[in-house]
Amino acid sequence: MKLLQAFLVCLCLLGATQLAFSQVKEPAVHTIPGFLDPTTGNFTTRIAHAPTATGDAQAEVTGTSVFFRETFQISIVNYDQPGTTAVCSVSMSSYDDSNGFYEDDATVPATPSGSGFSCNVPLLTLWTLQTPATDMISASVTVTIYSQTTPVPIYRSSSQSLTLAQPGNTQTAVNTVKFQI
Repeated sequence: MKLLQAFLVCLCLLGATQLAFSQVKEPAVHTIPGFLDPTTGNFTTRIAHAPTATGDAQAEVTGTSVFFRETFQISIVNYDQPGTTAVCSVSMSSYDDSNGFYEDDATVPATPSGSGFSCNVPLLTLWTLQTPATDMISASVTVTIYSQTTPVPIYRSSSQSLTLAQPGNTQTAVNTVKFQI
């Protein structure tokens, strides 16, 4: 049993490390071509070569840009894990569109509420769709209950799958999801 616990702790720490490192963005370094005259101390800019345009994959996609928000209001009744904390995750993807596959996800910490928790997970999205009026969205809502002690074992995780209609441009859709854990 101890080996299983050690494995789960390592797996959780590896996942948390991956999540933390994926949020770090290296600062962009932009250089200005030119030269510094050592005698006068003046910097003179000079274009080293003519700039070349690079293709943007999103710009090459044709269709209708749909800018929308899906909000997931999640309530969690926690029956048998006192002294815990929770995290809510939502992953949603498009399907049935000839432009391909779009996916967005978000994770937020839960707020204690009565005998459980609540989460409000917003996903602001811009997808370029060929057939937005008939496209559907597949969403997966996951709640994970953690111990508040260190190391952090997972007590329980539960998921629900939803099929949602594609919202129109600039619309907000609110989805209520209830868990009993």
